[in-house]
Amino acid sequence: MTKNILEAAANTIQDRDKKHGDSEAVHTQIATLWSTIIGRRISAKHVMIMMIIVKLVRLMKGDNGTSEHTEDIAGYAQLLDNLEEDKNIST
Repeated sequence: MTKNILEAAANTIQDRDKKHGDSEAVHTQIATLWSTIIGRRISAKHVMIMMIIVKLVRLMKGDNGTSEHTEDIAGYAQLLDNLEEDKNIST
């Protein structure tokens, strides 16, 4: 089952990259907008972590879209890992 969730998350990342653009760029843009709204700097990493929290709360509240949320959590975790890998390569 874990493999299926991870495969589904990978597919979702690819699909959303095609639909919305590069994940890191999109999350950086979200971070910029959120930073403006709250008056405090937020990074793409913060956005990804906060989205995991949103999905966890929805799971805790008993939302019927459980597989969607677990796949999204796995996807955000993968995006975080990709972000860290990119930083390690560039340093």
